[in-house]
Amino acid sequence: MIYEVAVVLNPDSGDQGVKNLKGLMTDLTSQFEGEVLISDHWGLKSYPKTAKAESKGNFVYFMYRSNTKLNAELERKLRINESVLKFLTIKLGPEKHQADYVKSYTNPFLSNNQ
Repeated sequence: MIYEVAVVLNPDSGDQGVKNLKGLMTDLTSQFEGEVLISDHWGLKSYPKTAKAESKGNFVYFMYRSNTKLNAELERKLRINESVLKFLTIKLGPEKHQADYVKSYTNPFLSNNQ
């Protein structure tokens, strides 16, 4: 199956935190016979934290091919990582559509003019 995960890192984690997260994804996918298809750092963005407060975080996106065992281990590691503020994993679909998913990916924070 093809999955995507968006992760929000503590802004204090900086570039090293993003690099560590990318290393974690690469290591885990290789251990579970998967593959990272897309890795994209969306940058430091604001997100709503509560009704009266707003916070910032480093947003990192991954699209990957894997099995459900990888997802369980990835989510376990993200939950115990103190740099991770939030994450969301979504199942995109079967591997036979992998090329279509990769081709249709666009960074949501870049305009079409860039």
